[in-house]
Amino acid sequence: MDMVKFIKFDAEENDGLRVKKDFEIVGQTPNYIFNNISSIEEKMKTQLDLFKIACKIININEFYLLDICTSVGLIFSIEHDVIPWGTCFVFSQTYLITCKHVIKDIPSQVQLWVSFNNPATGETSFRIRKIVMTSKSLDYALFEIDCDPYKLPRSLLQLNHNAPNEGAVCMIGYPGTKDKKINFCPIIPFEERQTFFNNFLNYARRNPDCDHMFCGETEVKDKLTCIHRFTEASFQRSYSDKIITYFTMFSYGSSGSPIIDSKGNLVGMVRSGYVYEENGDKKILSGESITIKSILKDIESNKQICNWLRK
Repeated sequence: MDMVKFIKFDAEENDGLRVKKDFEIVGQTPNYIFNNISSIEEKMKTQLDLFKIACKIININEFYLLDICTSVGLIFSIEHDVIPWGTCFVFSQTYLITCKHVIKDIPSQVQLWVSFNNPATGETSFRIRKIVMTSKSLDYALFEIDCDPYKLPRSLLQLNHNAPNEGAVCMIGYPGTKDKKINFCPIIPFEERQTFFNNFLNYARRNPDCDHMFCGETEVKDKLTCIHRFTEASFQRSYSDKIITYFTMFSYGSSGSPIIDSKGNLVGMVRSGYVYEENGDKKILSGESITIKSILKDIESNKQICNWLRK
């Protein structure tokens, strides 16, 4: 069983370990990031205790959650080094799922692989064989890997459930890293989203001074949006009942991560979020996921794919 290590926020030295001094609580729910490690060591007891506390607060069994973690993989390619592209998870048998935008811009000649750990460890990785179904509107891609099903971790499809509208969810993925991480994310209820985003816009308008060189009218490719560039229209996509919105500390690389509710159900897949710069500092406003029920409804329109998944 993999253990987890607390890696975020202000810390203090305690017997040579970096441990958390004060919890950050948002809506009575901790917004933590934990980092998987591969060995069980006594020195990690303090960090494991913190993980247990977070699980207890949102009322999820920590061992069940860690078991689900094994089904989450990293999509990567290899050139001179491992290049991470995004997150995926075992959907059913040898079929995995991620976001369409994760793979759509990758050159066709680049071979993609999936690892369920850090690829640098040298553990077995699996070649992506083919893309079998995609959706632009829901931003998902279902793909198959070369592997016998019994060699893969558990499929998460049977855990699908309606998305909650309150409380907290767990995000498991690879946010810009080769290491798997867990983020406990407080949900922004559907009926409160517009107020939340309007409050952010009011805050942005009260902060006219910005030294960021890309703040202005022109879109700059691969650059973060300055806080002043947001308008009411920026958040229209989040006012859909197909979306789960939450506070998060994950950004690039987490697309395709599964969203797990406090009962251990698969309720969504990470699609995107609102990342911006304020006076040159990177900040994350919120994240959003497509509900798994929306994805399943779309997949059900393709009878051939449904038959493959049910085998």
